[in-house]
Amino acid sequence: MTWKTDQMSEYGRDALASGQSFAENAKSTAEDLRSRASDALARGADWASKKTGDLDATSRELVGSMSEAARARPLFAVGIAIVAGFLLSQLLSRD
Repeated sequence: MTWKTDQMSEYGRDALASGQSFAENAKSTAEDLRSRASDALARGADWASKKTGDLDATSRELVGSMSEAARARPLFAVGIAIVAGFLLSQLLSRD
């Protein structure tokens, strides 16, 4: 009986060691995944911030360009505004 008890104790210790090893590996993997996800989110936020800045600069350039064109040809600008307003009203008034 003693031999079987000793063998069962050894199996228990082996199972405990395997469980601890598995838990350590799982913890390490989870930490690695968390680090990778954090890095990816940071890169995504940087990219979005840069693109927002680029879009802001582009929109400012476009508004500046349109303002210059309106100052250079004011009657043409008023005509475009009237046509755009008419087209918009036609689109919105359809049932």
